[in-house]
Amino acid sequence: MLLTRRQVLIGLAACSAGAWPADRPRDRWRAEASRLTRQTVRTFWDGSALLFRGPVASAETVPSDGLQDRGYVVWPVVVCFRALAEAERSEPGRWERALRATFLSMERYYDAEAGAYNAWLTFPGNNDKYFDDNGWAVLGLLAAFEATRDRRFLERATEVFDRFLIGGIDRSGKPGGVRWGTDPDKPGTSDRNACSTEAVALAALGLAGQGHRRPECLALARGLLDWLEETLVDRDGLVRDGLFAPNWAINPTKWTYNTGNLIRAWVDWSALSGDRTGLERAERLAEAACDRTKPLYDSVVADPSRRHWFDSTFFAEHLADGLLRLERAVGGSARRAEVERHAEFALRFLKDTDGLYWRNLRPWRIAEGPHRAWRRATGASQELDPDEAERSKAPEALELPVGRRPLVKTLLGNAGMANLLWHLARTDGRN
Repeated sequence: MLLTRRQVLIGLAACSAGAWPADRPRDRWRAEASRLTRQTVRTFWDGSALLFRGPVASAETVPSDGLQDRGYVVWPVVVCFRALAEAERSEPGRWERALRATFLSMERYYDAEAGAYNAWLTFPGNNDKYFDDNGWAVLGLLAAFEATRDRRFLERATEVFDRFLIGGIDRSGKPGGVRWGTDPDKPGTSDRNACSTEAVALAALGLAGQGHRRPECLALARGLLDWLEETLVDRDGLVRDGLFAPNWAINPTKWTYNTGNLIRAWVDWSALSGDRTGLERAERLAEAACDRTKPLYDSVVADPSRRHWFDSTFFAEHLADGLLRLERAVGGSARRAEVERHAEFALRFLKDTDGLYWRNLRPWRIAEGPHRAWRRATGASQELDPDEAERSKAPEALELPVGRRPLVKTLLGNAGMANLLWHLARTDGRN
């Protein structure tokens, strides 16, 4: 049974006060995942608002009235919800209250009439919904169900899929795929993106695994996976970002999560269908994703042996997940070694003295300290080029050049890093 709002607030107050079990997990990745997840909740959860809020205005926060001010859009909230579900799966009983509190917070974004989560808090007339956000929500809800066996999570996942997600599929084949969003007044919502198409495919596979309309979900997922392979996988084996509406020109950008999600999808497809050709496709994608001469690695480093994935913790965790799932399916150790190499990189260059993480996997986009240490380690000559997503968006800060704005941590960056660590923890000591 889900807790009442009062019980949730009491539980989260206890968490904030440090009432956590004192035993330490044996495994180092689980220990760091647990520590970071706990600190992320303590830093960004506001029990009085029943929201995750930024300590200051920053990336993904929304200016609003009263206790809603600096609340986060749903994307990082869903990422944190997934981290809490993985935490509860790995450490049963430790995280259930925080998990349920986050679910209760997500209700504030939920549009019951549409059967979907809005990008921001629901209010009359709000039609700003995204198919990738809702796909990730379904995956988080399924993970929460697996961790707790509370059918309310499964029922909500099913509702979002049946009432909303399948409505984003372009069945005409012209161009096919899944559109990004619903609000025609927002830019790019008609684009056919890898992230939205993969999110719906993965949601279909997840629900098929729970026995929901299994033949239909498997067929739907396979159609979307074939579309991704035919339309967005480039000759170098990596997934491009999508198609721009209305002329359907290809967006050539390649993010780690697009390739990572397709790896996971083929692994899941193979497990559910018994068709091992899915694993062959996943292995081809993984080989491209781990090639340090290809675009997923930061090419400003001249020596390929010292390169790392180029984008962000909250994207790279999807690639880590895909690689680790593939390795569990086919054996070996090279994929896990590459994920651990990136986790070590984050511990060295992204973890700050306060225990939280920066979001960029390119230290030259963060601040002078990480940049200087990274240059010494890699021999790179790249100058500091601060990313505004690592900086305050308070009105007074926005009047300054980006490099002079105060540095801030974000929910998205830390929840994404927590997920990457939980992916590693989930497979420690297991075949």
